[in-house]
Amino acid sequence: MWQYYNCIESKEVINMDEKGTLTIRVDNKKKKVAGKIMNDLGLNLSTAVNMLLSQIIEEKGLPFTPKLSENNHLVEALTDIEKGRVSKYNNVDEMLADILDE
Repeated sequence: MWQYYNCIESKEVINMDEKGTLTIRVDNKKKKVAGKIMNDLGLNLSTAVNMLLSQIIEEKGLPFTPKLSENNHLVEALTDIEKGRVSKYNNVDEMLADILDE
């Protein structure tokens, strides 16, 4: 990999061979499931985290695009309600007719 990495902001040179400790709090279930997946891949969590950090350095950002969870439809619906973009129906048949464009 790299022996040295030139920090963008501070312009200091860091020896990439030095080891440090990273302590993070994670949900136990996520840790166990992720550990099993990494084990199935022949890796451990420490190696996986080091791979992630290496990709962050390489990409100069996250190596994936953060996205809203599947609840983004709920957020959109709540926004519609707040802005008054709603339809009112007298019964279920009216609603279904509107939804199904009958």
